[in-house]
Amino acid sequence: MSIASRFARLGALCLGLVIGLPILAVSAASAGDTAAYDCASQSAIPQPECAALVALYNANPGASFDAGWLQTGSSPCAWNGVTCSGGSVTELQLTNIGLTNIPAAIDALTRLTRLGLDQNQLSGAPAQIGTLSDLRFLDLSNNLMVSVPVSLGNLAKLDQLWLNNNQLVSVPAGISNLVSLTVLSLHQNQLTAVPNVQALVRLTTLSLNDNQLAVAPIGIGSLISLTELPLSRNLLVTVPGEIGNLTGLTSLSLNENRLIAVPGAISGLAQLSILDLSTNQLVTVSSSIGALSNLTELYVGANPITGPLPSALLALNLVEKFWFQNTGLCVPNTPAYTAWLGGITTVNGTNLTCLGARAFLPIALNP
Repeated sequence: MSIASRFARLGALCLGLVIGLPILAVSAASAGDTAAYDCASQSAIPQPECAALVALYNANPGASFDAGWLQTGSSPCAWNGVTCSGGSVTELQLTNIGLTNIPAAIDALTRLTRLGLDQNQLSGAPAQIGTLSDLRFLDLSNNLMVSVPVSLGNLAKLDQLWLNNNQLVSVPAGISNLVSLTVLSLHQNQLTAVPNVQALVRLTTLSLNDNQLAVAPIGIGSLISLTELPLSRNLLVTVPGEIGNLTGLTSLSLNENRLIAVPGAISGLAQLSILDLSTNQLVTVSSSIGALSNLTELYVGANPITGPLPSALLALNLVEKFWFQNTGLCVPNTPAYTAWLGGITTVNGTNLTCLGARAFLPIALNP
């Protein structure tokens, strides 16, 4: 630094002391340079890894990094959010600190297994992130992402991928290759399609709700390890019959779509506990639902359904919540149906009782 620059910085520091401005902020703004840290002065991690962390810090001048970052004499392994093992950075968790950029230099963190940059202001990620071949957990959720790099498809060891709550209109086709995934979280984006998921047979959770999907992903029937499938608040008109292959599914949310029918194959979901079909365009309650013997919650309300509730529902002995409000459904006037509804803890219905072809207003059930 020149003598003139040194005097300029000294003047800025003095001004900061006089008017009460943060000294570090004045220093950076007045000097126009980046924060410095001598990576050669530490021996905790390789110098390229140290340089990558310094690059991340300097790429985000407005972020609220912990005060310990880049302090002279400090170890990068002691910086908040950094975890080291075996002489390398293995985890980096920087949640909600105002990050806006991920530098390309992040590719030097070759031993990284966990990267959590959620709840920031990131609009994208560099292609170099796809070179982090040991990565098993990647969380870029709750950002401002409009795209993610194609290179994500190279992360063969990835177990969990969190991209939800962004502004994505598509995700790379290469995600179909991430056969180690157990969690793929894509909800609350603007997706109109999802790549073929047939090979992702280890998935236990696939969250796709709050998008603009008109069809379910190709290959969804192969995901036999799925336990949860939220597809609510999309533009679905139908769901494929292969959904009946998901025999381990315990929760299926299809509410707030445009469904006009439910496939009979749904009867194959023997472990299903929660089924939400509310707020669609259904005109019937499928009798196949009666085969779901483990069902505890059933929601079919806010659909243009009329007529009597199907007798097949009487086989559902574990139901605790049943919602068919805001429909034209009526309750068959039989002792069996009266007893069945009376045994359900929470019933939100239409208060209509069927008598032949006509329906009358009865006393409310479980008000």
